[in-house]
Amino acid sequence: MAPIISVIIPSWNTASYLQATLQSVAAQTFREFEVIMVDDASTDETYSIMQGWVGRDTRFHTIRFPENRGVVAARNAAMNLAKGEYVAMLDGDDLWVSDALSCRYKAAMRFPKAAVIATDFSWFENLVPPDPVGRVNLGLQAREVFAEAYRNEQPVYFENPFNVVATLHFAWTGATLVRRDKMTEVGNFDPNFLGPEDTLLWLKLANRAPFVFIPVVTAHYRQRAGSLVHLQREPKEFHYLKVLQYIVRNSDFAARRISLNRIMSMCYDDCATNFRKQEKWRLAREHAIHGVNVDPFTWKHWRNIFAALLKR
Repeated sequence: MAPIISVIIPSWNTASYLQATLQSVAAQTFREFEVIMVDDASTDETYSIMQGWVGRDTRFHTIRFPENRGVVAARNAAMNLAKGEYVAMLDGDDLWVSDALSCRYKAAMRFPKAAVIATDFSWFENLVPPDPVGRVNLGLQAREVFAEAYRNEQPVYFENPFNVVATLHFAWTGATLVRRDKMTEVGNFDPNFLGPEDTLLWLKLANRAPFVFIPVVTAHYRQRAGSLVHLQREPKEFHYLKVLQYIVRNSDFAARRISLNRIMSMCYDDCATNFRKQEKWRLAREHAIHGVNVDPFTWKHWRNIFAALLKR
């Protein structure tokens, strides 16, 4: 009998954390799942830990890359083997609460047209706090949009989710449940895109099908030295612009051009302002000029240009 959910776990040198991650998956109250683990040519004990789980639980399977290929290739390789109607993704150092899959699957049954069920999530460094704070609920715009949902603890259904997904970024890979057929339609993760691959995936899915957001923490995202979040020095909008610049040239998003230009304009302004504060005048000027090219009638872009020119 085919599993309902395929759990995909890519890992690269996460032996120090992987055991806890896999235990959080095995402890799920929802039981009808398979786990496809991908070892991306680790040099530590990651693959041995995976093999241990394969030997003790027939739902667990593993793939091993002979050379490091990156998270996109790892997730796509697992997708090619997945049998579940839905896909849930988790990195090899993060954790789920025990009813993570149950919570998301119930919402999927309630909203069968939704491509993505997204939930809130928390960040932690050493130990998961007893009362974790949801990251989505920390964002000012998200608090406004989801205020009633958090009050009533009820899911929010977006029939046409593109603008809200593109603006609020409320979907995080480890806190989602995705219909596998919808992922296949958009080509899974784009192997030709070097950037925030998950953000690109959400926008592609939001361009085609409904989303649901559940105002409950179901996953914990580990913050550690060497993680992508710790390594990023530029403002988050800097990385998001790579996604927007990539899709604005795609004919599938032609009907979204006005929305994309508006969001790009906001990102250019935020980047220019941030780089000004860091006294990176060249980058500030460049982003302000790009902002003018997208939207010449926004005064903030001109302000950033003149301010950066005075400091060059």
